[in-house]
Amino acid sequence: SDVIDWCMSLIKADHVKEERITRLVERFTHIGETAMRDLPIYNHNLEVEALGFQLTDDGWLGVLITPWFINVIMLPEQKSVATVPLGDKVTHELASGEHVFSVGEDDELGRYDFITLASPTLNFKSQQAAREAAEKACAKLLTPPEQYQEQIPEQAVEFVSPQQKGKQRREFLRGLVGKGDSNAGKSG
Repeated sequence: SDVIDWCMSLIKADHVKEERITRLVERFTHIGETAMRDLPIYNHNLEVEALGFQLTDDGWLGVLITPWFINVIMLPEQKSVATVPLGDKVTHELASGEHVFSVGEDDELGRYDFITLASPTLNFKSQQAAREAAEKACAKLLTPPEQYQEQIPEQAVEFVSPQQKGKQRREFLRGLVGKGDSNAGKSG
């Protein structure tokens, strides 16, 4: 009986998630087509897409990509009215720690909280590039800090003293001036 109840709750949660996330994508697709498409901040290389939504204690958390912003979204399980003034800040506890979200609301979606990752999105050349940034942000938020390790390539760091830096700059410039002209730098 407990196993059946648990399975039924998972099925219900998946249905609610699918319904809420589908509605989120449909709503922002409509906003894009009707209100945003002709604005200079609209990136025609991107489309509306919801990524990585997972159930947390406060609702569904994921990333919403649109042609004009990329936001982390906390979407309550059920449509609700904002009890906090729009634009105010609220804190949500996630696996990675406490994060401050702004409060938003839409007539059709109800309240949602968000963190802006990119706005506008004009520096993203493709949906894949936006998707990679969104997935990285989502993974970082949903992973305890001690378990999350960014994949940063190791690079040797060379410290140069101010005197060496000046010497290197002079040698570089002399090399440019002296190329192809054996008399460069000599007065005539």
